Amino acid sequence: MASLQEAIDVSAIHTVRIYPRIGIARVGNSVSPSGWYYGPEVPGRFDEPEVGFKDHNGAVNRQAARFRVYAFDAKGTVLGELNSQSGFDLNWAVEVTNRKPAWYTFMGGQQPGAFEPGNTTLRNPTVQPDLPPEKRDKLTIASGVKQVRGTHADPVALQGQFYGSKDVPTDVYLGEISTDGSGRLVVLAGRGHSYSITDKDQPYPWILTDFDSPDWIDDTCDGRVNVQIQHRDSHRVFVPREAARVIGATPKFAFGIYAPTSLYDLMEDVYEREKRTSFGEAYDVGVVGWYKHIWPLLQRPSLISWVNGQANRGHGPNANGNFFDPQWQEWLSDPRKEREAIRKGVLGRIRLPTTNGKYDRARAGQAFPYFMPWLSGDNGRTTYGDPTTFSSITELQYDRLVKWSKGDFIVGRPPPPPPPHIEDLPLQMQPNALTKASLESTIGAPLYPGIELSWNAEQSETYNLDVPFTISDNVRPGDLTKYLSLPWQSDFYMCRSYW
Repeated sequence: MASLQEAIDVSAIHTVRIYPRIGIARVGNSVSPSGWYYGPEVPGRFDEPEVGFKDHNGAVNRQAARFRVYAFDAKGTVLGELNSQSGFDLNWAVEVTNRKPAWYTFMGGQQPGAFEPGNTTLRNPTVQPDLPPEKRDKLTIASGVKQVRGTHADPVALQGQFYGSKDVPTDVYLGEISTDGSGRLVVLAGRGHSYSITDKDQPYPWILTDFDSPDWIDDTCDGRVNVQIQHRDSHRVFVPREAARVIGATPKFAFGIYAPTSLYDLMEDVYEREKRTSFGEAYDVGVVGWYKHIWPLLQRPSLISWVNGQANRGHGPNANGNFFDPQWQEWLSDPRKEREAIRKGVLGRIRLPTTNGKYDRARAGQAFPYFMPWLSGDNGRTTYGDPTTFSSITELQYDRLVKWSKGDFIVGRPPPPPPPHIEDLPLQMQPNALTKASLESTIGAPLYPGIELSWNAEQSETYNLDVPFTISDNVRPGDLTKYLSLPWQSDFYMCRSYW
C-alpha cells in the first residue's frame, strides 16, 4: 500500500472532484469505539472486515463511507489525490436528512400515484396535513451542515429532531463525521434504531403498516458532501464543481454476493439511455468483453445461491446451472459459431428489460419463473401474467448479452485479482474505481420500494447527466431515500416473501 505521494503540480490543477461520487455508509448498533469498518473501495474486493460484522457483544458493526479528493488537469488526466500527505488541508462539510416521515405513503410500484403529485396520501396524515412534504418540518429530521477539518478530527454528530404528533421533539442521531490520518472524510451512519414516539413506556408497539407506520422514526438518511481544499504552500483554494452524496443505508453481511442488477448497473444504464434515444436503431453498446461485461453478470445467480433457496436449486454448486462449472465457462466464453446455440440458449432464459416500450408485449409472455432473474419486480410479489411483478436486468446489460450471444465479443485474458487497497490501482483508475466499489454491492432491482435507493434511481432527472454518477443539485438532502420503507425493518420483513 502506497503511503507517500508524489508532489502535485498545483498550477496544472483545473478541476477537483470528490470520490466516491456516491458513498454508502451502513447502520449498526455497536457502541464499541472499534465497532466499524470501511466499506469496499476496490471493485470486486469484498474482504470480511478485520473487526468482523459484529462486535464481541453480538452488536452489528457499522460500515463507514470514506471520501477522497482528486485533482484533474484541463484534459481530464488525474494529477493525484489531494490530502495532508500531498500538501493540502481539507475542510469538509456534510448535511444529511431523513425525509421519510414527511413523504407520501408507499403505493407499491411504478404506477400513477407512486410519485407526487398523483399520490396525495401523506405519511403521518394528522401532522401538518395542509403543508407540502418539503415544508413538513415537524416530520423532517435534518442534521444541518456539520464540518470537520484536518487529520484525525474528533467525531462530530449528525443529529436532528423529530416531533411527529408530539409537541416536544425527539433527538435522532443520524451518524457522525470525522477524518482519517490523511484528512479524508469518514462518515458513519446511524445505529439502526427504529421506534415509535407514541408512548415512551411502550417504545416498540406494533408496526401498523408494511411501509408507512405513523409516528415511527428510523435513522437512515442521505445528504451532500462538500469540501474546500487549500494548498499549504501557495494558499490556493479549490472547491469541487459537484457535491458528492452519502447514503446512510441498512446493513449488508453477504459481501461478494451481487444482485443481478446493482445500483451501479442501474445508473450506468441511465447514462446510456440518452445515447439509445439519440441513435435509435443505430445504437450500439460498443465492444463487449467476456471478462469485463458477461462473466461478472453470469456468475451472480450462482453467488446468490448461497443466500436464496430458489437460486440454489437452479444455480447452486450441484445444480445444472452452476456457471462456475469449468465446462460451462469453456462453452460460454467461446465466441465460435459452434457454441452459438448454447449462448443463445442462455439468452433465451433472460427476461426482457423494462426500459424500452418495444419489449412490453413480449414481456407479458415472460411473467413466470422460466425466465430469469426469478425475483419479484417493482410491483411486488410475483404474479403470473403480470410482468411488472417480475424483475429484469437493465437494457444495457441485456444489449451486451445480445452481442455476446451472437459471438460478437472479445475474450481477452483473465484480469488479475483486485489489489487490497485503492492506492495499489493505477492512479488514473482510482477515482472511478472508488465509485464502482461503493455501488456494486447494492440493490438496483427490484425496487419495491428498494434498499439503498428507490425508483428515483431509475429517473434521469435524479442525476447530473453531464457528469457520470453525480446527483442533480435539485435533489436535496433526504430526497434520495424519502421513498423507502418507514421503518426500514418492516421492508426487510416483507422481503421474506416479496423478494
